[in-house]
Amino acid sequence: MKVMRSLRRRTLVMLTALTLILSASSVLESVIIKYLTDAVTSYDRVLFAWMLAAVPTYLVVDAFLRYVRQYRAALAGVQIQNNLRAELFRRIGLSPVARLTGRSSEYYFSQFTSQLESIKTNYIDVIFWGGYLTAQLIFAIVAAFILNPFMACAVLALSLPVGLMPVLTRKRIGAVTKAYASQADALNEVSGDALRSALGWKILGAYSFVAKRFSEELSEWYVAARSYQRTQERVDAVNSMFTKLLYLGTWLAGGALVLSGLSSVGEVVAFAQLTGMICMPLFMSTGLLTQYYAGREIIHKIDAEVPAVEDDRPGEPLTLDAFTYRDVKPLGEKSAGCGVSFMFETGKKYLVIGASGSGKSTLFKPLFGNHPEYSGTIEVHESAQVRDLREIAEQDMHASLGLLAQDSHLLHDSLRENIRLYDPSVPDVQILRACERAGLGEWVSVRGLDYMLSDDLRSLSGGEKQRILLARMLLHERSFYIVDELTTGLDHATAGRVERALFESMEGFVYITHRTVPEVLAAVDEVLVMEDGELVASGTWDDVHTAALERGLVGHP
Repeated sequence: MKVMRSLRRRTLVMLTALTLILSASSVLESVIIKYLTDAVTSYDRVLFAWMLAAVPTYLVVDAFLRYVRQYRAALAGVQIQNNLRAELFRRIGLSPVARLTGRSSEYYFSQFTSQLESIKTNYIDVIFWGGYLTAQLIFAIVAAFILNPFMACAVLALSLPVGLMPVLTRKRIGAVTKAYASQADALNEVSGDALRSALGWKILGAYSFVAKRFSEELSEWYVAARSYQRTQERVDAVNSMFTKLLYLGTWLAGGALVLSGLSSVGEVVAFAQLTGMICMPLFMSTGLLTQYYAGREIIHKIDAEVPAVEDDRPGEPLTLDAFTYRDVKPLGEKSAGCGVSFMFETGKKYLVIGASGSGKSTLFKPLFGNHPEYSGTIEVHESAQVRDLREIAEQDMHASLGLLAQDSHLLHDSLRENIRLYDPSVPDVQILRACERAGLGEWVSVRGLDYMLSDDLRSLSGGEKQRILLARMLLHERSFYIVDELTTGLDHATAGRVERALFESMEGFVYITHRTVPEVLAAVDEVLVMEDGELVASGTWDDVHTAALERGLVGHP
């Protein structure tokens, strides 16, 4: 991601100018101290009076400049973070389905929260703060040469070790920071897996084995953390020594120049002040570089895992007549045969049944792009041509096929927005029509489209949630639909009402389910029986009844 380039040039130029002005103002403090000291040591009452008038003015102007610059820097940081959030959401939203389904939603949520906050703290803020310190360093060196070239040369010589520290330690700090971040990610992954599956391994009595795995990862993290802290503290200790050498050496060199008549006491005091302005940027550079590398590593990681998307055009609906599977076998799935061969016509209703893990849902994933690797061929029949699915853009298939997945989610928003998905062009009358088709007409008439929903089902029954999801799919009309386990977790009566709404509202679809009740069997045109990724029987219910019976698929309510 182009982090700093996301900021408008005008804003960047203004911030740079304010940074330079504030840095010059900070350095001006040492000049004021010089003249104050000279006025006191030389008993110059006129100069002292001038300084009494100048100091309050300086304080007000410096405070104003500091406020404006710091506010602009903070605002620029927020603007960049805002732009990064928008870019990251764009990348995620336009990513291929396979990339989205390859990671949990928790991972992408982490990118929006902790990861982006780390980028702001360890990268954006560091660049702004580092830029100010660099400008201050340059102005301090210039002021030093103007005040006394001899003292300036001495200060620069003394500051050389502090200045070289970031250069000499860069690779080592970068390496331990990267190793520490990598090990922290690994530990978080193992911890997350263990916590999410705690109920399972506790019941199975596998605590000792899971704890051992966690302990191993924790030990590796500890080694990486110890190495990181040891390196950081060693560098800080050496930096501290060189910083004190610079500060005390400045006083020693200044004292020698005063004794030899080459400098005044005021200049030495001013140089002590300038030394702090030279010393602080050099001393902080190591820590800032460490933060910078950590932030940059996060950016590179996001770029690698959520890359930019080139094709962002909206999908164009296809006029689908059918799609034909020819020896299709999703790679990575268990299958002993040569794959599935079958033609689905978009005007028919199909029931797909099979035991859990038989490949029912996986069979249709290639159509939406969330299982793009498969052997065989899927032919898409349009009104005037037949094309290989691999030749069709993913977004065009999304604009042509509807999917009601088993894990579909409701938004924490109104019923209206849950159904129209924030499309302002959809009028309420269309939403109400979709609700009516989904069997929600009476329910909506009581609550209204402004009724607030959430996915935790505290305000909904399971059947109501499923019908709302069905209404969402019906509103976004498609040529054909895949409906996956619509009634999972519902009682028999509720499941029947939901299925009745499904069969009455749509013309052509595939219904993946474990239910083989008479009402469903009578409403479909064909039944497909799946086992281990293979199509073992297809046809009418009479045709497949024996195959279904042999696999224990008959009579499931």
